[in-house]
Amino acid sequence: MTQRIVPLDFSPLPQDLKALALAASEVLDRDPAPTLSLDELVARLEEAGTVRVPPLDALLKALVAHPDHLRVLRRPEWGWPAEVGPVAWVVATNRLTRDHSRQSLPERLRSTVISLSHQVEPNSMLSWARWNSIVLEERRVRRGLLMSSTH
Repeated sequence: MTQRIVPLDFSPLPQDLKALALAASEVLDRDPAPTLSLDELVARLEEAGTVRVPPLDALLKALVAHPDHLRVLRRPEWGWPAEVGPVAWVVATNRLTRDHSRQSLPERLRSTVISLSHQVEPNSMLSWARWNSIVLEERRVRRGLLMSSTH
């Protein structure tokens, strides 16, 4: 079963969608991961209970409308198996830090992945595959760093 990604409607956002984008930004700011899949973000928004989560097309519309805080990386519309990876990744771009001298290793890793999100080319299968590999590797390394700091 393949999913069809619906083109976004860029008409002005109602106030509740602006609140939704702000809530998503706050969830991402609190999360140690630099990016969450759309499904993970929805789950965290529902857990927080601060906003009503709309259907995915409206959620994507709200997130895309705030590039100063959020970056939405969408799966290519063609050639990528629907069952492999999420429909989209959401990155908290407002936490990008250029000065790494005062950051811990996990904070540097987070900033690096956020920075790399700007290199993902829309509708490029190769770029999408690289991004998914980066995200999976970041999660593996972060888990290892957390485990080593607890011993």
